[in-house]
Order: sequence, then structure tokens, then C-alpha cells
Amino acid sequence: MVFKSGNSLVVLVTVLLVGLAHVPRAAAWSWPVEGPVLRPFVAGDDPYAGGQHRGIDIGAPTGADVRAPATGVVSYAGRLPREGLCLTIRTEDGYSVTLVHLGSIGLPVGTAVGEGEVVGTIGPSGEPEGPEPYVHLGIRLTADPNGYLDPLSLLPVREAAPPPPPEREPVAGPVAPPAAPVSACASVAGGYSPGAPRTLAPAGLVVRPFRASAGSAGPLGGHACSTRQGSLTSVDSQADGDCPDSDERARETPHSGAAESP
Repeated sequence: MVFKSGNSLVVLVTVLLVGLAHVPRAAAWSWPVEGPVLRPFVAGDDPYAGGQHRGIDIGAPTGADVRAPATGVVSYAGRLPREGLCLTIRTEDGYSVTLVHLGSIGLPVGTAVGEGEVVGTIGPSGEPEGPEPYVHLGIRLTADPNGYLDPLSLLPVREAAPPPPPEREPVAGPVAPPAAPVSACASVAGGYSPGAPRTLAPAGLVVRPFRASAGSAGPLGGHACSTRQGSLTSVDSQADGDCPDSDERARETPHSGAAESP
């Protein structure tokens, strides 16, 4: 074949385009369920060390659909003693994607599946590691038995949930006015009770005790006690007992216009 000037450049570009067409594309990934991550990926340098968790646990309601995280072919579908029902999908670009603790499996080995297709349901089955229903997603390099990867490094980043609205502070209701002071001379047995009307005397007027004769009751049912409050004096009735304001009684003086008993 005879090439004219400049044909070599055209041939080189054509070869590069054909080569790129045969390079395996990076697989797209999606979440198998839409629940929260209940347990993250934990792995160390020693694949046999304890305390490792070679995948993530994604919560979802029991019986919910589980979808293929990537396009591939089912390489395993069955039950294991501890893992329960498991399904593994091998992708074209060299990953083995395993779904563990399924409630059911809907595809046999050798079935080609596309990303997002339903392949089973949420269990639990086997020996789950928590009370919440979930599916365990493990991803490793098919050529490396210990080449487990954090699935969050391949799955699309989820949008952060909006923060909850702030709680409203309780609105204080109207403040009730303070209750009227109750005289210390008030007595349940003496007939005065909170809320009952009081007899008010002008400031400076002292009412002396009323002593009723035998067999008769005084106008206040016994004797009167006086307590000063501001510019008015409140007179409360008390049937029994002494007036607690003894200092005030010592300063009492006779006054006119009031009937007294000896």
C-alpha cells in the first residue's frame, strides 16, 4: 500500500481510536438499597487479624428489594452457614460484588444482570450481627482473595440529608397576678377562709379584742386581730388562739364608738 504525505498521521490516529474502543470501561455503581450505613468498612494490613469488617452493612426493611450494585454475571447464588443467603456478581473490570444475609435470591448462577436490577430481598438470614434488618455489601478484586475494598470508595456519594428544623421555644403564658396576702390571724376554725371578704379599717385605727359574754358570740365569732398593710388595716376573725401580733396588742389604746365587754 502506498501512503501519501500525511497519511501516516491519519493511520496513527485511527489505530489509537480502535485501541481505546476495546479498553474495558469503568463500571458504574449504585446502592443496593436506600437505607443508612449501619456498620462501616474496617480492614487492616493483616487480613487474618480480628476485628475487621470487610464490607458495609446497609439497613433496609425486611422484604425490601435488593438491587445489583454493578453490571456483571452471577457467579455464586446459595446459602452459607453463617452468612445465610449470598449472591456474588462478577463485573467485566475485575470486581467480585457479594450481597450477604439476603432473605431471598431471585437469580441463578450464570445470569447476566444489569446495574440496578432486582436480585433478591432483605432478610435476615444466617447469623446477622445486629437486630436491624440489613444487607452486607462486600467488594473485592476477583484476582486477589484478600483484596477487599471499601464499597464507599466506589458507590456514588449520597446527598446529605437536610438538618431537622430547630425546635421552637415554648411561649410563656400570661403570668398570674400574685395572690392577696393572707393575715396570720386567719384560722380555718374562725370562719375566715382565703378568698372571703375582709373588713378594712382606716390606718391608725386599732380594733381591740371583742370578748363575748358566756353563751353569746361576738360580731366576728370570737375576737378580732388587726394587722397593718400599707394605709389600711385588715381585720380578720379568729375563733380560737391568740393573735400572733403580740407587740401590736401591747400598744392598743381605748377608742370611742366600740362596744367592749369587760
